[in-house]
Amino acid sequence: CFVKEADVLYSKRIWRFLSRKNNPILFEENRLFQLLNQQILDSNIKSYDTSDDKFTKEFMPIIKNSAIELIGFKIKEDFFFDMNRIVSETRSIGICPVAINLDTKDTIDLYWVYFPEAREYLSQVKIEAKSIPSKIKTLDDLFFYRFFCSEIYKESNYYDRELPDHPNSKESERVEINLIEKEHDIWISLTKTPSTSE
Repeated sequence: CFVKEADVLYSKRIWRFLSRKNNPILFEENRLFQLLNQQILDSNIKSYDTSDDKFTKEFMPIIKNSAIELIGFKIKEDFFFDMNRIVSETRSIGICPVAINLDTKDTIDLYWVYFPEAREYLSQVKIEAKSIPSKIKTLDDLFFYRFFCSEIYKESNYYDRELPDHPNSKESERVEINLIEKEHDIWISLTKTPSTSE
């Protein structure tokens, strides 16, 4: 649903890395990667330059490249507290496939996609596994219910700097804990009963 800026009590933008190793369902048969590639080729969704996760510089990547191997995805998210609905929420804003160049062994970002634009197509890909909750039936559900493992590698700050030692840094855990504590503080402030003077 649409959220008015005036209703947002607190917000934080974060960037996560989802590895192949820790997300086998997401990477099964490379279906997410293949879906994004196909929808880009069919001009159903746009791809953006890897230096631009603000989705302003359109970019057509080389889709079929045998010299690369997918190793993960970067996810750009917004965490916020909506005072109108009295609820905290995290929304995926962008997704970027990450691969290794098998010739040079370099890790490379392939392209960014504006995530809301891709949700229609993610919802068409059915998934089944005994290890997932019954409410998760599509690729879109995986992200909506946040059924994935990830490491935070960047948070919004004055310089938008990445956290040190990505992706195995205690800084990632620190950011996760800060988000939980911030939400907790908001709930405490909302449930406090104003004191009354006699």
